[in-house]
Amino acid sequence: EAEDLIIDYLKKVNRPYSASDVSSNLHNQVSKVNAQKILISLAESGVDNIDVPSVEEAEEVEEQIKELSEEVAALKSENGAMQAKLNALNSSLTNEQITKRIEELKDKASIPCLCATPRNAANTAKLQVLRSGEVISEEEKQRIVNYHEEMVKLYKKRKRMARFYPSLVVMSAVHTWPSLMF
Repeated sequence: EAEDLIIDYLKKVNRPYSASDVSSNLHNQVSKVNAQKILISLAESGVDNIDVPSVEEAEEVEEQIKELSEEVAALKSENGAMQAKLNALNSSLTNEQITKRIEELKDKASIPCLCATPRNAANTAKLQVLRSGEVISEEEKQRIVNYHEEMVKLYKKRKRMARFYPSLVVMSAVHTWPSLMF
């Protein structure tokens, strides 16, 4: 009875234990001394209930594990692609929502005048003037061109003066410099 209890326990945990560990793990249903004697007798009698596969069987199992691992990896990548597709479909509009949105936009587009506010009316008026091509009169255009030409003349005159005065200062310094030295 104690022998069967120990054999069942060792099969269940599938790990080697010492006699004291077996006794304590069985909550002292078998004493340490009896557990020691039973373990020694089992080892001597050669009771071995472990099926050890042959090398060929082990290689077959390894090959199956490898094939199944590759299949799992392929299925995981396929699952990821399908999950991404599902997320994209869930985030997009349904046919009913698209139809409703199209109708709303058609209704907005069919409104005859969006100039309900004074600001929109003023902007629309400005836009019509700009589109007509008559933005400024000929007199105004001529006045702007004349002003521009006048400013260009002033710019050129000031540029000449800016170049002339530094050289004038240098020349006057050269002439007065020797007299200051002696």
